[in-house]
Amino acid sequence: MHKIRKLMRLEMDVELFSCAHAIAMICFYGIIVLIAGEKNVRIVALFEMMALGYVSAWTQKALFLREHVYSRAEYVICEVLWNLMPSVFVPAFASVFEWFDGMPEWAAMAFYITMACYFVFVWLFLRFIHYEETVKMNRQLKKRRKKGGKGDEEGDGTVTSDENIWERPRDF
Repeated sequence: MHKIRKLMRLEMDVELFSCAHAIAMICFYGIIVLIAGEKNVRIVALFEMMALGYVSAWTQKALFLREHVYSRAEYVICEVLWNLMPSVFVPAFASVFEWFDGMPEWAAMAFYITMACYFVFVWLFLRFIHYEETVKMNRQLKKRRKKGGKGDEEGDGTVTSDENIWERPRDF
């Protein structure tokens, strides 16, 4: 049952990010196409962007799939790849599926740069959220240690994988 829950959470994360990536691509693409003077967007291109969002989300999730403490070097490499790989996928998909066929070259470049910035901003947002979450959990853990002597029932003060880290710690 634990593995099924874990897989469901994994897929939900991927679905959330794939939707966010697809929506961003579709919106940025639509705006750039309008600025470029085109009046139509191919519906097939929108589906291709949705597929690219899914591929990008799985790629990003796969980089941090292992459950262990990453060394500083591993973490930096994963961070760079998290931003770089989708930023490479976008022009590759756009070229293969000819999203900017018949449009000025600046439109494609503007889209690529916008999407690269989007991925960096998403990463920065996630880092901020995870940092805030970590600070909050550390404060709760310190409070719990002070109240209960050693910390939790096992006495080592760590949060086990069976505990729900989203719930407020019980008062002892």
